[in-house]
Amino acid sequence: GQVDVFEIEAVSLGALKSVVLRCDSGKSDTGWYCQQVIVRESEGARTEWIFPYERRPEEKRSDGQLVRTLLLQEERPVPSESAEDTFEDGDWKVYVSTGSMEDAGTDAEVTLYVYGDKASSGPIQLGLGKDGLFQQHTADKFKVNVKVVGDIYKIRIGHNNVGDHPDWYLERLKMKD
Repeated sequence: GQVDVFEIEAVSLGALKSVVLRCDSGKSDTGWYCQQVIVRESEGARTEWIFPYERRPEEKRSDGQLVRTLLLQEERPVPSESAEDTFEDGDWKVYVSTGSMEDAGTDAEVTLYVYGDKASSGPIQLGLGKDGLFQQHTADKFKVNVKVVGDIYKIRIGHNNVGDHPDWYLERLKMKD
């Protein structure tokens, strides 16, 4: 049930007909499952292209890389925003990426602090690793409102070091208003 989101800067490719996925692991069984690929040209795009994974055998190239070619199934309008995606003044999207190294995930409680020119947020509990968040090689998305802090100049993120596996490798944190 995990969804990975990737942002890629590229020139416009127009209407897509296929995409090629490549795995550089060199192994015949990577343990990676891809249900589908959805492509949107930009964040405000009105159209998305759907490419299902058709469980065809992987083609192994002469360089040892595994390749899957996915064909276009559907071109459709981008679904309208849900209530969770609507924003009020002071709302920010927070993207937290956990690393892919072994045991990178945590089962501890992760907390964010936001500091601004007017105030600090105090602790904002993002969630608990034991509830399925902050797992190895995942990206979690949250919405927080920090209107009271003013212009943000610093953040702090950490965990309470509680649980059987509290260690955590935070690969990246991105905030977007």
